[in-house]
Amino acid sequence: MQRTLDRLFPNRVRSKVGRPISKDPAISINALGGFELIIALAYHLKWPERVASVISDCVHDHVRNAEATQVRKDLIGRSEGGHFTREYNQREDVRTRRFSSIEEKRKEKRLDSMAIMKDQPATLSRKSLSILSLPVVTANGSVRNVNLALGQALGHLCGYDYKQATVTKFLGELKYLGVAERLHRDLPLFWKECWGEEMLESAKSIRCYYVDGNTKAVWSSKRIKQN
Repeated sequence: MQRTLDRLFPNRVRSKVGRPISKDPAISINALGGFELIIALAYHLKWPERVASVISDCVHDHVRNAEATQVRKDLIGRSEGGHFTREYNQREDVRTRRFSSIEEKRKEKRLDSMAIMKDQPATLSRKSLSILSLPVVTANGSVRNVNLALGQALGHLCGYDYKQATVTKFLGELKYLGVAERLHRDLPLFWKECWGEEMLESAKSIRCYYVDGNTKAVWSSKRIKQN
């Protein structure tokens, strides 16, 4: 009957039946909504491209350096596919320099074998944004939390759903490249350019610091506060 009436009288006003429709707006909670503003600001200021440029310059310097390509490939204790085995970890020389400084380890590291040496600038930008997002997606905790549900937000924040293994490998390769000092020097210059000529004239020297919430010594299993 309703279909027939609608066909015969298309302009008729139908009476309201049933319960009234609720007009209350549906509220959705976005736990990362505030951090999306930081990501938007980073894109607006071209921060990911700037970091990728610094990393690329460091990579090119190592490629031009002959010493970076003359390190022999150490296959003792590795499988046929080049993966580390238990025999490699039991080698006397490996156990001796396990806790050596990164400067000493860098001398024997084959930098040309690292993935960061082949990454495109767009990939470096995405990975840099994933590092910027770590305090949020891990609740300022361990990198292993990237594999949990909240870590899937990296796909929305940086454009790719990276996992713990990729993030850890990227951080380790940045360490072997020694790019931290370049980033520290470039960061004040980056903000000076963002603030404009007025800031360039009033502030001749600016140093930015990042203070970690906690740290863990290599000889301890407990984290300690760092202020």
